[in-house]
Amino acid sequence: MSPNALLLAAAGKKGTLLIFDIKSGKVRHRLKGHRGSIWTIVFHPQGEWLASAGDDKRILFWSLKTGKKIMEWQAPDEVNALAVSPDGRYFASGGKDKNVTLWEIKTGKKWHIFKGHTESISIGGIAFHPTKYLLATGSFDDTARLWDIKTKKTLHVLRGHTDDVANVIFSPDGEHLGTCSDDKMIRLWDVHSGKMLHLLHGHHRKVLGL
Repeated sequence: MSPNALLLAAAGKKGTLLIFDIKSGKVRHRLKGHRGSIWTIVFHPQGEWLASAGDDKRILFWSLKTGKKIMEWQAPDEVNALAVSPDGRYFASGGKDKNVTLWEIKTGKKWHIFKGHTESISIGGIAFHPTKYLLATGSFDDTARLWDIKTKKTLHVLRGHTDDVANVIFSPDGEHLGTCSDDKMIRLWDVHSGKMLHLLHGHHRKVLGL
């Protein structure tokens, strides 16, 4: 959903992206350009554009005003997850290549590649801290990681899940990180120490979203 809460985006396996006007319920734009499934969508924090990516290893940027493609970046492999920093300065992508690529939006250049995960980055496996230059990632290697963008180093490796980490999300105040997994569990972590605070269990199948 767009930050201005007026638009909703939906996509899937056929490579077509639909932008809905929430008030009217009507399709505003039907965006075609991907070749293959679209796995991830992200809105610009100020609602200027939307980015999408998936099987075809391309990240496409679309104008929300016109519905036309305005930029295209080439990713190293299939893309499962995208995220934009709250200030709109950085853009992160990750997927089958196991790494997280940090881009500068203004220049379109790769700013840094975070390496450490040993399996693919999950769909929903990237999140920016709401106020600090920190990045959280989740992977099919059963771990989540916290990265310091300024120092370009790993802050914490969060271990405990026994299956794919499907989704990562920061609390609004940035003090905690939530992770969920195919192991049916939800874990809540302290961002500063990297320690697990709570284990939430009760689901009988995979937990894919937070």
